Amino acid sequence: MHFMNTIKFVVFVSLMQTLASCNQEEDTSDVLVQVQSHLNLAQVYMDQGQFRASVIETQNAAQLIPNHPETLEFIGKLYIELGDTVSAIENLNNALTALPDNAELKLLLGEAYLEARRPELGLALIESLQVGQDLEVRKNSVLGSLHAV
Repeated sequence: MHFMNTIKFVVFVSLMQTLASCNQEEDTSDVLVQVQSHLNLAQVYMDQGQFRASVIETQNAAQLIPNHPETLEFIGKLYIELGDTVSAIENLNNALTALPDNAELKLLLGEAYLEARRPELGLALIESLQVGQDLEVRKNSVLGSLHAV
């Protein structure tokens, strides 16, 4: 009898852990959706030149998931638009730490180095970068601009 109670208890605990992990996955998914929603709205504001509103939405996203690579990338883009290349480079490098193989992110960082008048860092980052056809034109444009500085 004691053996059956132990088995029931183990099954119950296992079931509760499974349910709890499902809830955590749903919660994580919900938070990611919220982050993406804030970033999408921040992009709309940035496209309209409403940088203050864009910053607020980006801060909202960053509060939900600190150091989220997509948020850091967006913050980097926003700083490039605002002319703060030091902050742009810092955020883009942090994003690149989390996503080291992201070619689009490397191109964006190369553009930040271009804006910062630090072509040697941009060239070192981009010259050997392998990209698909969809990014080839952008890569060549950034490279050409970096060589011209």
